[in-house]
Formats: sequence, structure tokens, C-alpha cells
Amino acid sequence: MSFPRFGLLACELQQEVMRQCDPADLARLVRTSRTMHARGLSILYHRVDISCHNDEGLFLSIYQRSMVQGNNPLRKVEDSRARNFQRRQESFINTMIENSALGLLVIALTWTYQCTFHTWEEAERAQKRMSKGFQSLKRIKMVDICSFNREQHPIIPLAPFQTATSVKIGGRMPYAFFRAIVTASSRLVFLEIDNVQGFGQLRDGLDEELSYISHLASISETEDINGRPLVRHDGPMHGHLSELTGQCTSLRHLVIRTIGQKDATDYRWSRAREEKRYSEIADFIAATSDTLESLIFEQGKEPLEDGKGLPAQGHRNKAERPMDSFFFAHILPVLLNTPWPKLNNIAIHGVDPSRQSGRSSGANLGLSSLHPNDLSSEGMLRDILPKGAGLVWKSRSENTFYLQSENNYIHPFGIYMP
Repeated sequence: MSFPRFGLLACELQQEVMRQCDPADLARLVRTSRTMHARGLSILYHRVDISCHNDEGLFLSIYQRSMVQGNNPLRKVEDSRARNFQRRQESFINTMIENSALGLLVIALTWTYQCTFHTWEEAERAQKRMSKGFQSLKRIKMVDICSFNREQHPIIPLAPFQTATSVKIGGRMPYAFFRAIVTASSRLVFLEIDNVQGFGQLRDGLDEELSYISHLASISETEDINGRPLVRHDGPMHGHLSELTGQCTSLRHLVIRTIGQKDATDYRWSRAREEKRYSEIADFIAATSDTLESLIFEQGKEPLEDGKGLPAQGHRNKAERPMDSFFFAHILPVLLNTPWPKLNNIAIHGVDPSRQSGRSSGANLGLSSLHPNDLSSEGMLRDILPKGAGLVWKSRSENTFYLQSENNYIHPFGIYMP
């Protein structure tokens, strides 16, 4: 369709065409006339997507010897695309700072966060500008952020998404980053926590003293009097849900994905730490029982690689599966013993029912009278769900998972890198 003919369409039809446009094309269109600007600007900023973590398929890793999923921070992003991301993100942040009124148009934000600066000072300036730009998003409802960071950098502890009702977060990040994104807990209706991995830290936030710690895993993890993480080893986060537990009073849909393997070569692995992680997840799930309508829980492991660097057939794994016993010891009892007045869908992926231990069996949970011929985990769970509720239980995970690298070294600029 030629532009003159497009101009003859009714306003509603023009806007429908605009919604189908690529953001770059729409940005050019709104600059052609005042009319196009007035009709297209709200569409251009309605849903901002400057991301790559939702890309489907497998991608070469930064080490160029294996293939990883699109949401894996070890994924290699081509230099040209990485530069384009940085340019677009900086342009968006600058626009929000210079014209904060445009921030009121943004309802949804999808953002792959990656700090590519070489010095602490550069990273700090960029972080401050990003936080300032995000403060303009005063009407935002949906946030999807994945951190591809492979190094520590300063975190400015702000709460920029106070109006968000839907939050999805994943990737590798400091604990303060997680807390800055998942803040509006009383407003949340949808929350997805996708295998968040925490950087090591000596105290809440981030300090340059961490540069001098070569064996952080030798220092005991600690919390403050409110349960907020202080000293933390790098790896799957724990303690990050404590401040949210009991505060998500409007939550209706919850998705939690986590890696749970034991790697015998990883000196940092701790059964006690994993017990705490699963206990924390269980407490958080239980606290949502009054309002929760759907729950997806998925756990998994890093897959073996075949000779071509691809995940091996059937997600066969290189490490043990202690997370199955943690699920049965902590999460299953919560699901079985907590009333769920509104729950109508549960999906459990990556939990092998054959590994159920005696301490969480049907007899020990007092459920033998309900289904004397079906004391399987799935059978017990189906018994206590409201009538008509859907239940899917798969022993294999739907996704591949990654575990934060155990190789720690010091960045030349004094930034701690995993």
C-alpha cells in the first residue's frame, strides 16, 4: 500500500496497521507528519522490547564449544547485534530522561540487561542513567528482564517498577538487582522467577572489597536481622524470597524454575544450602495459597553435550539429582497440606516420582484413606486439588538449565567476575 492511500484509511485502521509494524519502521513512520506522530506514538511506546533472551532455538556459547538456549547468559550475542542492543537501549533511556512524559505511554517492557562497560566508573554512570530512565515508567504493568551480566558492577538500589502487576526475571545478577526489579509485591498478579543466579557478595548491594576475595565460598553465608542476604556465594539464589513471602497478597499466577543438581567437582555445593533454598521456595508458595490460581514448578540440570556441542538426547545429565528429594521433603508437603481455594492448574516438570523418599510418602502424610490404591505423588496431589483443577506432572524438564560457573577470577579493573 502506498503512503498516500494509507493516509486515506480511517484512524482505527491506520493504528491497526501500525500495531503490525516493526518498531524501527513505526519509529520512522511517526516522524513523517504530525498526524502520524499523534496516532502512532502511543503504539510505538506501548510495548518496548529491546531483548534477545526470549529467542527460540539453540545458540553458540561464548566459549564457542557448546550450544545453549536463548535465555542463557553464556550465550554469545553477535557483535553487531550487541552494539545494536546497546545503542537502542541507550537511546530509549536517554529519551525517557529527556522526555519523561513518554514514559507514561509504556505499559510493557522486555529488556535483556547486559553491562558492557570496562571500568567501575563507567558501569556506575550507566546504572544511574538506567535507573533514572526507568523511573519515568510510572504506568508500567508488565516487566520481563533477563540479566546477561557476566561480571559484577555497581547496583543503584531503586524501585523503578512500583506499578507492575506482571514480572518475569531471570539470569545472573546481584541480589540487590533482583530486589530492585521485584518490588511491587502487593500489586503482583503474575510472577515468574526463571533460574535466577546470584553473584557472590560480602554485604548487601555491592562493594569493591569483593575484588580481593579469591575464595568467597570459604566464608559462611549470613543474613541481617530481617533475613536480607548479606554474605552470599555465587550460584542459585537463596534468601531473595524472604522479603516477598506473605507480601504477594494479589498473586494469581506463579512460575518458579530452578537448577538443582549436585556436581561432585564443585566445591561450593552444599546440601544444607540446597535444603534452605527449597524450604524458602516452599514457604513462599504456601504464603500465596489464598489467591493462587496457577502454579508451574520446574527443576532441571545442565545437560550433557553430544559430540557436536548439542544437548544430549533426552536431557541426560552429568550430575546427581538431590533436588528430587528436596522437592518431596519441602514443596510437596506444602502442596498437599495447604488449602488451595482458587487453584485450578498445577504443572510440575523435572521431578522424578520414583525418587520419592519414605519421609514424604502417602502413609506418612496421612493420606492413605483417600486413595488406597494410588499413593503416588501425582495421585495424592490430584486428591486434594479443587474439583476440575488441572494437573500435569512430568519427570523430565521442558527446558535446559545452566549453573553459574565455578571459575572465579579478578577483572583487570577490579570487578569480580564469575
